[in-house]
Amino acid sequence: MQQDQNSNPPPSHNDAMITLFLKDRDEPCPSCGYNRRDGTTSTCPECGSQLELVSADQNYTKLAKYILMLIWIGASLQLLSNLMSWAQYILAFPLIGMPTGYVPYLIAQSISSIFWVSILILAARRWRCARRNEPIAVRAVLALMFSILGFRFASMVFSTVMQLF
Repeated sequence: MQQDQNSNPPPSHNDAMITLFLKDRDEPCPSCGYNRRDGTTSTCPECGSQLELVSADQNYTKLAKYILMLIWIGASLQLLSNLMSWAQYILAFPLIGMPTGYVPYLIAQSISSIFWVSILILAARRWRCARRNEPIAVRAVLALMFSILGFRFASMVFSTVMQLF
């Protein structure tokens, strides 16, 4: 069957979504600025460019991926630093004996290492969700960021207090 050239093709799902979106809204075409109010197709009648609706969740998911990647890299470097510090103390212990403040420092390093391992696990789990294009709650990423800031503040206070003694 041949389609008549004067007949319009059936509206696509994108056309239906754009029709709903543009109904009673003054939205300009991103290419030419033509007012698309009450538009019925995804093609701009002025310039012919195709319009596409993008969910805001997709933008948050991309941003969350980048933030989670940075959190994971930072936590990995911090954990590596903790392990190197432990190795330094363990290797130096037979040579210089137990330095002053060794036990509290060892406890602080242990707590810090546990914290950074847990952050790595949580960030990896969220990253896995982001890779599968599952929505990521913004509060989940913010919770990771604020827990890191809170822990850094607590560790600064602890190290200041330890220097006083």
